[in-house]
Amino acid sequence: MNAWSDIRRLARARHRELVGDADYTADSLLQAAAAQTGHRSFGVEADNPCLDKGEGKLDLDRKVIWYNADAPPEQQHFVQAHEFAHVWLETGGYACLASEIDEQASEDRGAVGGAARVEGYSPRERAEREANVFAREFLLPTDTLRAWYEAGLSASDIASRVGVSRSLVFHQLGRAVLVAESIDAEPSSERTPEAKGEGISAIDLDPSQETAAKAAGPVLIVAGPGTGKTRTLTGRVAHLVRSGADPERILALTYSNRAADEMRGRVSKALGDAAHKVWMGTFHAFGLELLHKYSEEAGLPLHPKVLDPVDASVLLEGALGEIDLGYYESLSDPGRNVPDILDAISRAKDEVVGPEEYAALADAMLAAATEPKEVENAGKAQDVARAYAAYQDLLQAEGALDFGDLIYRSVLLLESNGSVRDRVEEDFPHVLVDEFQDVNRASGRLLKAVAGEGRGLWIVGDPRQSIYRWRGASSTNFDRLRDDFPALRTERLTRNYRSRPAVVNVVSEIATSMRAAPPGAFEPWEIDRDEEEGAISLSVATTLEAEGLGLAQAIRDHALAGGENEPRWQSQAVLCRTHTLLERYSRILEAAGVPTLYLGDVFERDEVRDLLALVSLISVGGWSGLVRVASFPEYGVPRGDIDRVLAWSEDDGRTPLQALSDVAAIDGLTTAGTQGLTALSNHVSGLHPNVSVWEVLSGYLFDHSEYVRHLAGTTEVETRQKRLAVYQLLALALGHRSREGAAPGYSRRSFLDYVRRISLQSEDRQIRQVPEWADDINAVRLMTVHASKGLEFDVVHVPALAKTYFPLTFTTRQCPPPDGLVGASPRNLHDDEEECLFFVAASRARDALHLSRAEKYLNTFRDPSTLLGLATGSLPADPQRWTDEPLETPPDELAVAPPTRDPGAPFTRFELDTYLICPRRYAYAHVLRLDGRTETTAYVDFHRAARKAVRYVLDERAEGRTPTPDAVEAMLDEAWANERLGESPYGDRLRAEAQQIATTALDADGDTQVRPEWAVRLRSGTVTVRPDVASRAGGQGVVQKWKTGRLSKTEADKEVYALLHQAAAETFGAYTIEAVQFDTDERTPMRMTDAKRKGRLEKYAKAIDGVLAGDFHTEPSSRVCPRCPFFFVCPK
Repeated sequence: MNAWSDIRRLARARHRELVGDADYTADSLLQAAAAQTGHRSFGVEADNPCLDKGEGKLDLDRKVIWYNADAPPEQQHFVQAHEFAHVWLETGGYACLASEIDEQASEDRGAVGGAARVEGYSPRERAEREANVFAREFLLPTDTLRAWYEAGLSASDIASRVGVSRSLVFHQLGRAVLVAESIDAEPSSERTPEAKGEGISAIDLDPSQETAAKAAGPVLIVAGPGTGKTRTLTGRVAHLVRSGADPERILALTYSNRAADEMRGRVSKALGDAAHKVWMGTFHAFGLELLHKYSEEAGLPLHPKVLDPVDASVLLEGALGEIDLGYYESLSDPGRNVPDILDAISRAKDEVVGPEEYAALADAMLAAATEPKEVENAGKAQDVARAYAAYQDLLQAEGALDFGDLIYRSVLLLESNGSVRDRVEEDFPHVLVDEFQDVNRASGRLLKAVAGEGRGLWIVGDPRQSIYRWRGASSTNFDRLRDDFPALRTERLTRNYRSRPAVVNVVSEIATSMRAAPPGAFEPWEIDRDEEEGAISLSVATTLEAEGLGLAQAIRDHALAGGENEPRWQSQAVLCRTHTLLERYSRILEAAGVPTLYLGDVFERDEVRDLLALVSLISVGGWSGLVRVASFPEYGVPRGDIDRVLAWSEDDGRTPLQALSDVAAIDGLTTAGTQGLTALSNHVSGLHPNVSVWEVLSGYLFDHSEYVRHLAGTTEVETRQKRLAVYQLLALALGHRSREGAAPGYSRRSFLDYVRRISLQSEDRQIRQVPEWADDINAVRLMTVHASKGLEFDVVHVPALAKTYFPLTFTTRQCPPPDGLVGASPRNLHDDEEECLFFVAASRARDALHLSRAEKYLNTFRDPSTLLGLATGSLPADPQRWTDEPLETPPDELAVAPPTRDPGAPFTRFELDTYLICPRRYAYAHVLRLDGRTETTAYVDFHRAARKAVRYVLDERAEGRTPTPDAVEAMLDEAWANERLGESPYGDRLRAEAQQIATTALDADGDTQVRPEWAVRLRSGTVTVRPDVASRAGGQGVVQKWKTGRLSKTEADKEVYALLHQAAAETFGAYTIEAVQFDTDERTPMRMTDAKRKGRLEKYAKAIDGVLAGDFHTEPSSRVCPRCPFFFVCPK
């Protein structure tokens, strides 16, 4: 449990002291609080001087709580509870502003995402956030709330019963029902000696820890895994305060929210209420604090907006039409390369390199280039440089910062403004840094600017645990410390408190073998837990499946070894290099009966897809959303009835959502369908267009439907995971409120777009992470090695120790950095990071470490991991063999029935291309006929508009009429009045190309065919394909395919050209095929070998086989699925 759990525990205890288990209202509870504390509550007008311009105020001298009586009654109750929280937490005593008293303010920064991921808490902000959390739990204890909900009360029932807002009940129900956090049933409400600060002298430090805690700065503490670095850091703070240091002048920095929360929790137990005065948080949070405080000096507005990576991509994407992206331009998907460009920009900011310097490095790179690949990479760097300059201008115009700016701009501010630098250094004479190995160069320069000569600088870290080299954190920064602070001394923590001797021996051998080891001889750790030897094993399986089964047996053996009534699953962890591997092992372990705690890709989970489909239903008309939502168990609408609703909606010119309000008018519905659709209509009707996604989902889950009550798995662990996933989605939706706009339905559509972007940009790491308060779930933890940092487990399993899996194969970045930006070679940084990750994985184990690999993965033989060579002396010489294979899993259940179509009827090339991308997508588009009813992209709209214009030209000529340019112009004007095309960053260019396509059709003579339909006979059916132009010249056929933007290197190998080659050969005999780029009029021959042509034609034949057989399985892809129009309704 973390510090937030302690706050909730205390609030719950206060509630029980006052009313026990008796019925209560907010009024009766607050009256009891006033009687116990002796603090009276008085409501006054909003402009009363007693409020001092706040919503509430705790008057410590008079023992009075003032609150705004003009606010709604529910808000008055929450304000009073907030001020009573200050009484019990011994904080406050000032006017609390409306912005500070927030019943929805979440402490769950990870899942909420957005700017909340980097926001820090000043002492006052922390006190206000704690008071909000306390007030929520005090008014609505989660255990009481859970019991009411399970008794059948809805959120509205509970809100009326207690006298609080429905949104407050929503927030608490999410935690009570979905998380079911386990807090002591009868906690003591007395503040512990530590909470009162009496633990300051009770911190038990060993000699090396005590020496480190009391060392004069500047000092670097090298702390290996399990040596008690956080305890030592806490001891350092306690030593400073005990020596007379003002807590308000202590700055404690780290690099992750998790590390910051752990540090804050430990220091709070040592200092009690004085811990609020210490500034503790991440480098990013401190940078934001500086830029807020010195906004004018930094050239920023008073409260600059902070953009997360998704927001940043939206900003840059909107301006792409004004930027020459060169290599990275993509007319068909403008945002395709934006995340990679932003990653490159972020990496530059990590090195404190601005746009001008980046451009200079790129220019120098081009000047020095001699090989074609060097020229290409230099050109790419120049493209990024132009985007970087434009992006920074956009941020400045918006008064916004991205995450990289928080440190980058702070460094520029302090290094360029001596006055500000002196004030900051004076404010914080004591600077502590945790997890220094995670610090990049920008953070190092910020540290130098804040700490001055370093007399009060105290740093702890371990270069062997440097696992974020891709963002600039490496052991090189330890060397730079000595340049920044010449007087730097080094101390070591010498005793390992975590692991058994066998584990320590493995970790020690890795430590001596890895390249990231600090200079000097390795000094072995003393071992504290030496009463038992511990266990090390190495296993080799035949296949990944056999490895998974062996893993399951090893986990089961350890879980049952203790002899307890209940197996000890939660003390074990499986650590993998990637989520892809975790998902594979998770499936095998679950099938083998091993309970696992792993949310995986949250947006791929069934329960999350259900709720995203619901949002889709009420935000974009419901064509695809209805297919999924109407199938929920509580509606049970037959498939045929859903088809009838969709057909009726299309015929009547309404959306399915609108049709739900008129179910009685739809002929042919079954009784079950009518009842289910009516129930669904009741659950989604009456929503204001601008009701937020969070309110929509919370109301649906806790007020209207039975979805949560029916949300159950085959085991208790599975049920809790399902509910946790829903909780994470709600937390994300809660954080999305700041992005909501005024346009009707905007927030809902933008939320769906936000989810797509999170998936595409792999920004879902925080959402995948299981909240700390779910730690009581008795299941094996599955996580990446990165996510395991800072954690420990009795037993650790590290599978897939094979080449290409761990270590991962090095790949060059999509946007290679210019020479000189990063000191070491990217390949060396990658290799060093892989070694550090192996060191971190092995050192998570307390009692046993099990390493394994398979000889074959996905039908490909793989050599053993080179990382195993780092510990050959400590690993078993004869690995255990795992050979069992799991039973075949049943095939994916068909989502739809095979189409009823004439096998002899031709397929269009576009149909089969969809099947080749994903058979399930084909089913939605062409069997369920949802294609064209979902939201599309500007590029799709462009093609439809161009084809419509060409079709007009051809139809007019077929009827003996002359098509006119004015008619074509009017058609295109109408199309470009569409929001997507009109607002696309490439809208003007697409319009020009559509005009050129139509003009080509208008100018075609009798020897030229525009978009003729050709039929290609394959072994299983016929496929139609249309070239854009077919003509004869010089005795042979000339076939053209029109292209927009840059041609890919593999353009000539695409499947469509196999059809064109086959059809052209049958039509002309001798022919050429060329791709024509309209913007440059460049014509590129498209050649294909006979072998490739035959292979690609067979792909189309197999696609026809699949369609006719009703094989509509899914083809999951992290890059393709989020772009699919059926992303939110597809099961997987």
